[in-house]
Amino acid sequence: MATAAALDWQGATGYRPAMSQIDIRAFSPADRDWLAAAHAQHYARDAGFDDSFGVLVAQILDEFIAQHDLAAERGWIAWAGDVRLGSVFCVRPYYTTVGWFRGPGHDLQTDSYR
Repeated sequence: MATAAALDWQGATGYRPAMSQIDIRAFSPADRDWLAAAHAQHYARDAGFDDSFGVLVAQILDEFIAQHDLAAERGWIAWAGDVRLGSVFCVRPYYTTVGWFRGPGHDLQTDSYR
């Protein structure tokens, strides 16, 4: 499990690595707990989310690990030494939103579907 210092690396230490000190590594299942905890901590602190958000992130990561499309979906973790700094993921859209406006007097119609 991640430590508070690892989750808040800049705030706790004031340390800001140079770009040349940052490695970008492929996401692996070993990153799952850290990533869920980092999201839970960040969104609780900055947006007031409750503990259920970390559980949701963990479930999404579990689905990604089990089912992601290797040809089109990837995740990466930024590291400075042995400290994870952040993440980025490229995934296919889960929902597609279609909207259209039918003219004066009609509402904008929006549908989401899988």
